[in-house]
Amino acid sequence: MVWNKGKNGLQVAWNKGLTKDTDERVRKYSLKMSQSALGKTLSFSHRNKIRKSLIGRKPWNIGVPTPLSVKNKIKEKLTGSSNPFYGKIHTPFSKTKISISRKGKCMVEKNPNYVGHLLEPFKDSIISSYLSGESAGQLSIKYGVSDVTILNYLSKWKISRRNSYYSFKGFYTCLDGHKVRSLVEKEIDDFLYSSSILHDTNQKISQTFPYFYDFYLPSYDLYIEYWGFSRSPDYRKKMLKKWNLYQKLNLSLLSLFPNENVIQKIRQRIEF
Repeated sequence: MVWNKGKNGLQVAWNKGLTKDTDERVRKYSLKMSQSALGKTLSFSHRNKIRKSLIGRKPWNIGVPTPLSVKNKIKEKLTGSSNPFYGKIHTPFSKTKISISRKGKCMVEKNPNYVGHLLEPFKDSIISSYLSGESAGQLSIKYGVSDVTILNYLSKWKISRRNSYYSFKGFYTCLDGHKVRSLVEKEIDDFLYSSSILHDTNQKISQTFPYFYDFYLPSYDLYIEYWGFSRSPDYRKKMLKKWNLYQKLNLSLLSLFPNENVIQKIRQRIEF
């Protein structure tokens, strides 16, 4: 029930002057709100929006002294193992961000929201990782920027952009004529074909369910799935449903993931 229902004119809020130490309802609501956010983190874009909205805004408590009792409470909650950073250390990337933020005005080039300059100290590492096979998406997660920023900097550093692992506008054609969506799947198909291993691709796992397998090896009664977007939360939900279907039908499945040696893993499974 709304606390001011049926009342007219300016009303004083029911919780004015109350704290979680003096009122059970305030304490309950405070606890509920803290638990609702427990374990959740804000995305980089969300944090950036909050940062922009606070630029130029003066804090409400400027010039208001903090009571000693409040200071002591804060001190107790942040001392020793109670400190959320207790036992942790800053990553090299975090140290660089802190260092730059404390050296006066950061370079912003033409874009006031530009953050890519933070990548310059990691130029050699990023180039090496990209040339070793890591995708721009994987590097974007590691360094806290967008994959577009990673690609722009690779271009700036004169690193040729490799073909996308996934063909969203069509298919990659394998040696045996099979059509697949990714370069990794093409590598798998070409290996099976060159090794004279009978295989089929992209057919329904079961006529009852709308899921298609990546590969099926009838001679080994083995299904192969390449979970290429396993870092995506939405993809993982679909991946789990498909994996549960394999379990439900009691089918033999070999799961392959990015950054694995997929050919070696297949060799080991089929005792090649």
